[in-house]
Amino acid sequence: MKNNDLVSLHEELLLFLLNYRKESKYFDTPNFLFRPITDVEAFKEGRWFYDTPISGWINIYFTENIEKKQIANHPQFINNLQFGVNLNGRWNISVSFPVEFQGESVSLFWKHLIQSFSNTAAESFSNAAIRHRDNEFFERFKSRRILLLPFDKNYRTGLPQAFDNLFQFFKYEQNSIEYQDKASLPLSFISENVFRESLSHINEYRNQHKVERVYLNGFQIKNFQGVKDTQLHELPPNSRWIFLTGENGFGKTCLLKALAIGLYGDEEDIIIPRSKDPEIKTSYTNIYRSGREITINNDIKHPLFFRSLQTLAAYGPSRLEIQAQDSHRQQAKNSTATYNLFHTDGVLKNIEAELLISHYDAPSKFDELCKMLKALIPSLNKIELDKDQRKILYYERDKIDDKEQTSIFAPIEYEHLASGIRSIIAMVGDIYLRLSNAQQRRYLNLLGKSGVEKQSNDHSIYTPRELFGIVIIDELDLHLHPKWQRELPTLLSEVFPNVQFIASTHSPIPLLGAPLNSIFLKVDRSVESGIIVKRLTGLEKNISNLLPNSILTSPIFDLDHFFPVTHDSDEPIETADYYRTILEKNALEEKLQILARDFKFPEELKKGDNEKGQ
Repeated sequence: MKNNDLVSLHEELLLFLLNYRKESKYFDTPNFLFRPITDVEAFKEGRWFYDTPISGWINIYFTENIEKKQIANHPQFINNLQFGVNLNGRWNISVSFPVEFQGESVSLFWKHLIQSFSNTAAESFSNAAIRHRDNEFFERFKSRRILLLPFDKNYRTGLPQAFDNLFQFFKYEQNSIEYQDKASLPLSFISENVFRESLSHINEYRNQHKVERVYLNGFQIKNFQGVKDTQLHELPPNSRWIFLTGENGFGKTCLLKALAIGLYGDEEDIIIPRSKDPEIKTSYTNIYRSGREITINNDIKHPLFFRSLQTLAAYGPSRLEIQAQDSHRQQAKNSTATYNLFHTDGVLKNIEAELLISHYDAPSKFDELCKMLKALIPSLNKIELDKDQRKILYYERDKIDDKEQTSIFAPIEYEHLASGIRSIIAMVGDIYLRLSNAQQRRYLNLLGKSGVEKQSNDHSIYTPRELFGIVIIDELDLHLHPKWQRELPTLLSEVFPNVQFIASTHSPIPLLGAPLNSIFLKVDRSVESGIIVKRLTGLEKNISNLLPNSILTSPIFDLDHFFPVTHDSDEPIETADYYRTILEKNALEEKLQILARDFKFPEELKKGDNEKGQ
């Protein structure tokens, strides 16, 4: 939708300007102007700057004392320095003076301003705006707006350099110009007080819009490890799971790492490649409770426009180790959001320590955490705290013939649990702690920017259902029995309904537990094409009616057949869907063989047949 695209552009420009403001070399705090606080409807939509929705242009101003007049019911601004950005990627920088400011000072101002861009004019700006440097040009434009239009670059490529040129001019060169008359140039940059007051108002509106869900739109990866060029776009918004399959060494982990780089960037670790060759672009969308959607387009080549997805967690195959209990709330180097995916010595956040603390400080949170773990591990009967030893104890159910019994096994500690159960507890606990901490930080950050004080007795407790984000898991099936492999995707989506999971697997079993609208991607590799990824839309439509053998011989695994290596081709193969059906058939055949061996044909029937034959 165009309106959502426009809102996304407003948000992107806001974050770019705030980032540029922090990184500026020429002004301590170059300020910019937001739209008036009386434009309530525009603020509710997330449109922070002056804009023209019909044409898709957004205008951002850098000077105060705007003179506004109506021309054909459209506001026109003069006496201003501004830049404009269009939904199609076009942009411009413009300066305009009132008619009364004329003379040599204005002409010199134009001349020096254009010269400040002369070094990059061939690359960034229209020659039409640069080549006319004679007196006729300045006489013609001295009392009107001058536009410096981009020639072959979009705003992401051109604006940072253009801003540097522009603000360098205003900081250093303008003061060195010796004007022949005393006319002052009517340019006054926006004050810090005006800027902060407007930003506080903006953040109040941003705080009102709660993100409810996030999903991956698409990606493009070039020159990254074994990837030459692979991309997917327009992934559906209702997909809770994206599964990756492919043979060993074909690039599944490489693709997951590239997605983590494109979504998270160097927020905590340096994971963006230092080489200039790799290109990684990702697109993800935040869906708000109000129905508003904002799409973020990240490109590692444009760091000022990069927006890290804070609610991200990424896991490699090694995910059994958790932080020491006395350091669980400290951010260690090897326990960041992406470290576990890129290294083998990563440790996860300590859910046991959180259980211990919440048992005393927030009993309702303790109950939520226990409920979460029991929902994901059906064999768990209960979780409790041994107050004497200050240790968490886990009780497992006794099952006989798949029927739950009231008896339970003796309690055991985390380190004595089976590796499959430990991997689930460690990873799910880390997901909960990481996403809830990220949402809490976002909430406090917005409060701080809006000037609202946090209440000292505020103990915000997020339930798993309230958490949103994207979770990346390499080798989902590792450590897990086939029964859990099938059940885990469904269970994770039931516990975390607003989280999207992106997981690799070598097994067809997790695909049997894929929720509706799951996406299936196959990673392949060749010398000519490098690592590529394809979406298997046909399998997505038919997965609900397939059994493991069908999945294994489908394009996602490419097995020609799935017979045991000891199978004799002269013998029939069992094709029953269930093993118990085979046992029942074998038992019936044995009974028939016994009956056949002991069966004696009645003599009177033989005699009758002989008489009929005669």
